Amino acid sequence: MRTKKVLTTLALIACVLMVGCNDTGTIPTGIPDIVLNVSASSMQGSPGVPVTVTGRIANAGTVPMLREDGCDVWAGGMYYAVLDTGGQQLFLNDPRYLKGCPVTETWFYPGQSFTGAILFNGILYDALGNTYHAPSGKYSILIGFTYPAPSPGESYLIHQSAIIQWNGQ
Repeated sequence: MRTKKVLTTLALIACVLMVGCNDTGTIPTGIPDIVLNVSASSMQGSPGVPVTVTGRIANAGTVPMLREDGCDVWAGGMYYAVLDTGGQQLFLNDPRYLKGCPVTETWFYPGQSFTGAILFNGILYDALGNTYHAPSGKYSILIGFTYPAPSPGESYLIHQSAIIQWNGQ
Protein backbone atom coordinates (compact mmCIF):
# COMPACT_ATOMS: atom_id res chain seq x y z
CA MET A 1 0.00 0.00 0.00
CA ARG A 2 2.82 2.40 0.93
CA THR A 3 4.63 1.56 -2.33
CA LYS A 4 1.47 2.36 -4.31
CA LYS A 5 1.18 5.79 -2.60
CA VAL A 6 4.84 6.57 -3.27
CA LEU A 7 4.52 5.58 -6.95
CA THR A 8 1.31 7.60 -7.32
CA THR A 9 2.97 10.64 -5.71
CA LEU A 10 6.05 10.27 -7.92
CA ALA A 11 3.84 9.96 -11.00
CA LEU A 12 1.94 13.16 -10.05
CA ILE A 13 5.20 15.03 -9.45
CA ALA A 14 6.57 13.83 -12.81
CA CYS A 15 3.34 14.88 -14.52
CA VAL A 16 3.47 18.38 -12.94
CA LEU A 17 7.12 18.75 -13.90
CA MET A 18 6.46 17.69 -17.48
CA VAL A 19 3.57 20.17 -17.83
CA GLY A 20 5.63 22.91 -16.14
CA CYS A 21 8.41 22.42 -18.67
CA ASN A 22 6.08 23.09 -21.57
CA ASP A 23 6.73 26.55 -23.14
CA THR A 24 3.11 27.04 -24.16
CA GLY A 25 1.53 29.87 -22.22
CA THR A 26 4.50 30.66 -20.00
CA ILE A 27 5.99 34.09 -19.55
CA PRO A 28 9.58 34.36 -20.85
CA THR A 29 12.02 34.38 -18.01
CA GLY A 30 14.80 36.89 -17.74
CA ILE A 31 15.34 40.41 -16.61
CA PRO A 32 13.85 43.35 -18.52
CA ASP A 33 16.24 46.30 -18.43
CA ILE A 34 15.52 49.19 -20.77
CA VAL A 35 18.02 52.04 -20.52
CA LEU A 36 17.38 55.57 -21.79
CA ASN A 37 20.07 58.26 -22.02
CA VAL A 38 19.38 61.84 -23.08
CA SER A 39 22.07 64.42 -23.79
CA ALA A 40 22.26 67.89 -25.30
CA SER A 41 25.09 69.42 -27.33
CA SER A 42 24.78 72.52 -25.13
CA MET A 43 22.50 73.75 -22.37
CA GLN A 44 22.23 77.14 -24.09
CA GLY A 45 21.26 78.01 -27.62
CA SER A 46 20.15 80.73 -30.01
CA PRO A 47 19.07 80.92 -33.66
CA GLY A 48 22.73 81.07 -34.70
CA VAL A 49 23.73 78.27 -32.34
CA PRO A 50 21.03 75.56 -32.36
CA VAL A 51 21.07 72.72 -29.83
CA THR A 52 21.04 69.03 -30.76
CA VAL A 53 19.30 66.77 -28.25
CA THR A 54 20.06 63.06 -28.55
CA GLY A 55 18.17 60.14 -27.09
CA ARG A 56 19.47 56.58 -26.99
CA ILE A 57 17.36 53.62 -25.92
CA ALA A 58 18.94 50.21 -25.31
CA ASN A 59 17.69 46.81 -24.26
CA ALA A 60 20.30 45.90 -21.65
CA GLY A 61 18.19 43.04 -20.30
CA THR A 62 18.02 39.38 -21.15
CA VAL A 63 14.55 39.20 -22.74
CA PRO A 64 13.13 40.68 -25.93
CA MET A 65 10.54 43.41 -25.38
CA LEU A 66 7.91 44.85 -27.69
CA ARG A 67 8.31 48.36 -29.07
CA GLU A 68 6.32 50.55 -31.44
CA ASP A 69 7.30 50.91 -35.08
CA GLY A 70 5.96 52.71 -38.15
CA CYS A 71 6.74 55.67 -40.37
CA ASP A 72 5.49 58.21 -37.79
CA VAL A 73 7.40 56.54 -34.93
CA TRP A 74 10.70 58.23 -34.08
CA ALA A 75 13.98 56.41 -33.39
CA GLY A 76 13.02 52.86 -32.48
CA GLY A 77 9.85 53.74 -30.62
CA MET A 78 11.03 56.70 -28.57
CA TYR A 79 8.95 59.85 -28.52
CA TYR A 80 9.88 63.43 -27.82
CA ALA A 81 8.02 66.51 -26.69
CA VAL A 82 9.02 70.16 -26.45
CA LEU A 83 7.60 72.12 -23.52
CA ASP A 84 7.88 75.87 -23.09
CA THR A 85 8.32 77.64 -19.75
CA GLY A 86 4.58 77.42 -19.05
CA GLY A 87 4.43 73.68 -19.81
CA GLN A 88 2.65 74.08 -23.18
CA GLN A 89 3.57 71.38 -25.69
CA LEU A 90 5.11 72.69 -28.87
CA PHE A 91 6.30 70.91 -32.00
CA LEU A 92 9.45 71.00 -34.10
CA ASN A 93 7.47 70.03 -37.21
CA ASP A 94 3.98 70.96 -38.32
CA PRO A 95 1.77 68.41 -36.49
CA ARG A 96 -0.86 68.58 -39.25
CA TYR A 97 1.42 66.77 -41.67
CA LEU A 98 2.11 63.43 -40.02
CA LYS A 99 2.11 60.59 -42.51
CA GLY A 100 -0.64 58.79 -40.62
CA CYS A 101 0.90 55.33 -40.96
CA PRO A 102 -0.42 52.59 -38.71
CA VAL A 103 1.67 51.94 -35.63
CA THR A 104 2.75 48.33 -35.26
CA GLU A 105 4.68 46.43 -32.63
CA THR A 106 7.98 44.72 -33.26
CA TRP A 107 10.62 43.04 -31.11
CA PHE A 108 13.32 44.96 -29.26
CA TYR A 109 16.02 42.33 -28.70
CA PRO A 110 18.65 42.22 -25.94
CA GLY A 111 21.72 44.18 -27.00
CA GLN A 112 19.75 46.20 -29.57
CA SER A 113 19.72 50.01 -29.35
CA PHE A 114 18.35 53.00 -31.23
CA THR A 115 19.54 56.59 -31.30
CA GLY A 116 17.62 59.64 -32.41
CA ALA A 117 18.60 63.30 -32.54
CA ILE A 118 16.48 66.42 -32.82
CA LEU A 119 17.61 69.93 -33.63
CA PHE A 120 16.18 72.74 -31.51
CA ASN A 121 16.71 75.78 -33.73
CA GLY A 122 13.98 78.00 -32.30
CA ILE A 123 11.41 77.41 -35.05
CA LEU A 124 8.35 75.96 -33.35
CA TYR A 125 4.76 75.02 -34.18
CA ASP A 126 1.70 75.04 -32.00
CA ALA A 127 -0.96 72.30 -32.10
CA LEU A 128 -2.76 74.06 -34.96
CA GLY A 129 0.38 74.20 -37.13
CA ASN A 130 1.06 77.91 -36.65
CA THR A 131 4.78 78.57 -36.82
CA TYR A 132 6.68 81.05 -34.69
CA HIS A 133 10.16 81.77 -33.40
CA ALA A 134 10.81 80.68 -29.84
CA PRO A 135 11.09 83.61 -27.46
CA SER A 136 13.90 83.64 -24.91
CA GLY A 137 13.38 81.29 -21.98
CA LYS A 138 13.82 77.74 -20.75
CA TYR A 139 12.58 74.85 -22.88
CA SER A 140 12.34 71.22 -21.85
CA ILE A 141 13.00 68.55 -24.43
CA LEU A 142 11.43 65.39 -23.04
CA ILE A 143 12.39 62.04 -24.55
CA GLY A 144 10.62 58.88 -23.46
CA PHE A 145 9.94 55.26 -24.21
CA THR A 146 7.00 53.02 -23.31
CA TYR A 147 7.21 49.24 -23.13
CA PRO A 148 4.81 46.53 -21.96
CA ALA A 149 4.73 45.37 -18.36
CA PRO A 150 4.35 41.66 -17.58
CA SER A 151 0.68 42.22 -16.71
CA PRO A 152 -1.57 42.41 -19.79
CA GLY A 153 -2.76 45.92 -20.63
CA GLU A 154 -0.14 47.64 -18.48
CA SER A 155 3.05 49.37 -19.55
CA TYR A 156 6.13 51.07 -18.18
CA LEU A 157 7.13 54.61 -19.11
CA ILE A 158 10.66 55.91 -18.77
CA HIS A 159 11.68 59.43 -19.71
CA GLN A 160 14.41 62.00 -19.28
CA SER A 161 14.62 65.61 -20.29
CA ALA A 162 17.19 68.18 -21.30
CA ILE A 163 16.60 71.78 -20.24
CA ILE A 164 17.75 74.39 -22.72
CA GLN A 165 18.14 78.09 -22.01
CA TRP A 166 17.14 79.70 -25.29
CA ASN A 167 18.16 83.21 -26.32
CA GLY A 168 15.61 84.25 -28.94
CA GLN A 169 17.48 87.55 -29.59
